[in-house]
Amino acid sequence: MNFVECDRKLYFATHVGYYSIIDGMEKIGVPPAGYKPYPGGHFLAYDMTAGKFQDLATAPRGEGILSMAMDTRRGRLYAITWPTGHFIHYDLATKKLKDLGPASRQGEDGRGENYRTLCRSLVVNPEDGSVYFTTGDGDILG
Repeated sequence: MNFVECDRKLYFATHVGYYSIIDGMEKIGVPPAGYKPYPGGHFLAYDMTAGKFQDLATAPRGEGILSMAMDTRRGRLYAITWPTGHFIHYDLATKKLKDLGPASRQGEDGRGENYRTLCRSLVVNPEDGSVYFTTGDGDILG
């Protein structure tokens, strides 16, 4: 996942802590003895001037963040979660995280007709802030 620089800060996100193979599919892992369940992927910022990290928000449902992009003009982070593939948005000004719903059926958590490989790259149009990504069905959404 890429780092994005904005106002002397580096923005990035995390995925998941560990995996398990459950029913032949890669899933969010069962924690090892003595560990708590992974809380979910994080949107983070590193302040290059202060040398400090800031935890901005955690993805819903304990999911990881698979892909991330930032609208640097408007201070907005966008991501697709794993494994269900929800499209999420974090606004730096309001400090609010919104779940905008499934991006592609049930993502990599689905089975049969509901399984879809999730997009690993989001693109932001810097002029108007529109965000684009593809689906396993070949659609370009924005």
